[in-house]
Amino acid sequence: MKIGIPGGLLFSRYEQEIRSFFHALQQSRNVEIEYSVETSGEILDLGVRFCVDEACLPIKVFCGHAAKLAETCDAVVIPRILRCEDGSSICPKFSGLPELAARACQGKTMAFTRPLAFDRPGQVLRKVVASGKELGIPAGTIRKAFRAGVDAGRNKAKTHSYADGEFGEGRLKILLLGHPYHVHDSFANRDILKKLNRLGADVIPGETLDFKSKPSVWDDWMKTPYWNFLRENCQAATLAANGASLAEKNRIDGVIYLSSFGCGTDAFTLEFVKELLPDIPLLAVKLDEQTGEAGLDTRLEAFCELLERRKLHAIDISSPGRGVSVRQAVI
Repeated sequence: MKIGIPGGLLFSRYEQEIRSFFHALQQSRNVEIEYSVETSGEILDLGVRFCVDEACLPIKVFCGHAAKLAETCDAVVIPRILRCEDGSSICPKFSGLPELAARACQGKTMAFTRPLAFDRPGQVLRKVVASGKELGIPAGTIRKAFRAGVDAGRNKAKTHSYADGEFGEGRLKILLLGHPYHVHDSFANRDILKKLNRLGADVIPGETLDFKSKPSVWDDWMKTPYWNFLRENCQAATLAANGASLAEKNRIDGVIYLSSFGCGTDAFTLEFVKELLPDIPLLAVKLDEQTGEAGLDTRLEAFCELLERRKLHAIDISSPGRGVSVRQAVI
């Protein structure tokens, strides 16, 4: 049996666990694994063809990966994720992913579709075992592979914390926020990291800030936010604004937020981030299936030019009430 693993959505976050799980499965059973990791124009076209028009870009990309794998595989892994490790929720489309991707799988078996709540590992194991048995894989083989995946997750490199000396001298420092599948998919985000590097900016993904070892930023909030990625992006924005994760001389010059056109949760997240960073220039980049790059290039060039001019004139962007508001400057 040949099983396909789509590289969209949260694959980048759990890649080590996924690869370790299926590698162990492949070693213990007559199973062949095929990955589709790099997004391309062909995969995006397949996603647009097989997915509903109203879906956001990441869902269409995932369906494109699934459709590509369905051409050569007997089964395609379509996970149904309900909650993250801390009990927070994610986009409802994750819980309905098998239904959204069913047409893309073109009649091939959809594997490992039982609902997973990562804050209940015992339940996850039972669901994974049951899903494996549907493919004819013995429970003992699944449990062994599951332990390999868990061990890989525990041994993952710790979150990197930026400190002195890690940035190019005189280069801009831009905090990049958004869902991980926006930040890590260079095709979907139009290779924005390389574009910014060419414009003289060092990019700091929000998820690399060392906020796990810091006190909770929710102490002053009425309640902890419901959505996982809202939590992560607000936490990164708060710590960056307060200088808690970056050395004083390495304070960020600006923030870019990557969002999908029509994303409901981002409609809230972006407004919170704006409030948390009132004195730091913020550029919101909306991503969709249109692949033209000229407009994005122009916006990035203008944004970096604005940041350079603010640095040149030594405008303090970290203290409320001082300097020129970026929103006034843009207007």
